[in-house]
Amino acid sequence: MLAFSRSLRVALCLFAVISVASWHSDAIAQVGTSGLTSSRDSSSPSELFQQRIQRNAASSTVVPLEGPVDPNEYIVGPGDVFSIIISSIESVAAAIPVTADGHLMLPDAGAVNVAGSTLAGAIETAMTKLQQRYRNVEVSISLASPRQFYVHVVGAVTAPGRYVVMPVSRVSDALTFAYMDTTRVPVGNPDFQPALRNVTVYRRDGSKVQADLMAYLAAGTTDLNPYLRDGDIVSVPAYNPEEESVSISGHVPFSGTYDYREGESVRDLVTVATGVEKTLLAGEVRVSRWVSGETVDEIVSLDAGGGSDYYLRARDHVFVLPEELTEGFAHVEGRVRFPGSYPIVEGKTSVAALVRMAGGFREDALLRGAYLVRDLPTEAQKTESTRHVPSLSSPGSALAAVPAEPLWMPYLLTAPSEEALRSVRLSDLDFLNRTYLAQEMHLQNRVSIDLESETDGTILMNGDRLHIPRDDRTVFVFGQVNMPGFVPYVAGHVTSDYIQTAGGLGDAAEKVFLMEAGTRRFREGDGVSVQSGDMVFVSRTADTADSAELQRILLEDRRFRAETRSRTIGIVLQSISAVGTVVALIVSLGK
Repeated sequence: MLAFSRSLRVALCLFAVISVASWHSDAIAQVGTSGLTSSRDSSSPSELFQQRIQRNAASSTVVPLEGPVDPNEYIVGPGDVFSIIISSIESVAAAIPVTADGHLMLPDAGAVNVAGSTLAGAIETAMTKLQQRYRNVEVSISLASPRQFYVHVVGAVTAPGRYVVMPVSRVSDALTFAYMDTTRVPVGNPDFQPALRNVTVYRRDGSKVQADLMAYLAAGTTDLNPYLRDGDIVSVPAYNPEEESVSISGHVPFSGTYDYREGESVRDLVTVATGVEKTLLAGEVRVSRWVSGETVDEIVSLDAGGGSDYYLRARDHVFVLPEELTEGFAHVEGRVRFPGSYPIVEGKTSVAALVRMAGGFREDALLRGAYLVRDLPTEAQKTESTRHVPSLSSPGSALAAVPAEPLWMPYLLTAPSEEALRSVRLSDLDFLNRTYLAQEMHLQNRVSIDLESETDGTILMNGDRLHIPRDDRTVFVFGQVNMPGFVPYVAGHVTSDYIQTAGGLGDAAEKVFLMEAGTRRFREGDGVSVQSGDMVFVSRTADTADSAELQRILLEDRRFRAETRSRTIGIVLQSISAVGTVVALIVSLGK
């Protein structure tokens, strides 16, 4: 019990000491933030330095910045907090805000008007004033924390009004708040959209600056997203895409319709649509312009800074011409030493050269089964879309002015089967032949090659894929056989031998075909010679189909053709009967 009482007294003493120390440090911080603090006690220099750091930390506010503020660009105003340190035997530190009327109250030196001055100018004025009071003493002044102030956002925004920003805030920061309300529309008339490339900032001194947020968002041009000042009015106009826009398409990532910006060059618009610096642009563009009801085209080069002096007009359309690539990559997979992608010169590098780059064939490579796949664009992809102005995103979106439906969009690759069925819709092919044609169209991206020869002269294109299978020393037998699947390859055997190995012919068997590896060439016959990797296919009679639905369609097709033949025969018989009747009438009249 006595030990517990002694422990309790020690704990209470420690608590009292900690409380006094905490109160003492808080008092020092409060004195430092409220005005001047003099280090006239007997503290050591390290303790004085630590106290000064604590006072500066207590008087500052952490603000997200892009980096150190530029003293020549930062404009001082009411609410900015300055840190003033006078180093002498009795060190003095103070955190002093700029008053509401724009004055900075200097310790023992009076007040100076700093509102509207740059940070560099305000510090120079205050330093001159302090040095007159404190001679032969080191004095330092710095901006401790920036102020907050109001700006006004008006025009085509979802929530116009007054917003709190800081001197390190840009126009885009204010518009972020103004577009935050997604329940409203920025413009009452849906035919108009916010012109984010023509935002105007009106200053209190009567000046104004322009902001182009699309260029800022695409290429990071910060000059077109200026800093805000006290009392600025940020005005977002609206524009009609049908009359006050320019459009760009072609070989650019951000194609679409943009609000027309007066004095903009072709190079400026391409910079917005590509998101790269102007100096890096190259190539050619085609500018289509309405002149007297007609479209006039002109080719403009962007090389060596070109296009900067070609100024756009409203309703112009810019088409960025794609560069013709002479270099690319081809892919090789399968039984080579080093499968992968290799650089080629399009139209010059051969298949044999690609195999050499891949380290050559492996011993188990099936050369006669190799094939080359090439993806070719369809005619729809090659055709350039006609000039038009697309619709934009919904007016209720905060980014309603950002093109949501680009002017030119590459067409999706149409399935070969659908392409084939559409191409033969006016032909006399029946259903089964149309389906067969559609299936055959899947092979249109195959390139015939012969790797068994010493040199293969096939020339590669960018994106080609060479596949070299493994020689498993097997033959695949399928179709109307009793045991379809892979069977061992035996040199000298013909198709009938492999059919017997696969269990013999099925009940619906009709014809035997050999499909050669790689080329997929068909050869009909029971005694055709077979090699490793080939496939033996046994067709079936035409009375059956793959599914009940397909069988129904087949029967309907046969019924329709039978009815057609019956009607044709009936018409012929009726015609013959009519002719006979006419002949008999003529004979009777002659008598």
